[in-house]
Amino acid sequence: MSTNKKPVWFCPREVIDHNRDLARIAHMDIRKLKAIKALVVSLAILGVAAYGIHSGGDPTTISWLGLAGLLLVNGIEVGELLAVMSAARDDTSGEEDS
Repeated sequence: MSTNKKPVWFCPREVIDHNRDLARIAHMDIRKLKAIKALVVSLAILGVAAYGIHSGGDPTTISWLGLAGLLLVNGIEVGELLAVMSAARDDTSGEEDS
């Protein structure tokens, strides 16, 4: 694998390797897959929060919980996106070296 390459400071090498393997298995651009996943999860959180408010829940509590969920999930997605970008950069720089 890529054990000879130095790890990047913002994500573990295992995450980068996992995303590289996932892109190879899926035969598609992993960045698009991650973006679609983030969009679907964010819309699901917003939908559940809207349904809770529509059903009579406390709008303040539900909106704060929904916002906290969005921040948590999207923060994780940003970390994964950085790992994907690093894996893509490593793949392209490896192709140029050989």
